[in-house]
Amino acid sequence: MICWIWDKEVARNEITNNGKIEFKLFNIWYNLTKYFVPILLIFVFLTATGILRI
Repeated sequence: MICWIWDKEVARNEITNNGKIEFKLFNIWYNLTKYFVPILLIFVFLTATGILRI
C-alpha cells in the first residue's frame, strides 16, 4: 500500500538503489502492491472478523 503514498519514480529509485540494481518486474510489483494487496488485506480482515464467511 506504500504505492498510494510514494510516487512511482520514488519507489523505483528506492527499490533499485537509484538505478544501480536492475528490477525487471518493477511494473508488475508496483501494480500488485497498489491494487491487489489492499484488496487482499481487506478480504483477510473481513474473513478474520467473521463479517465474511467462506
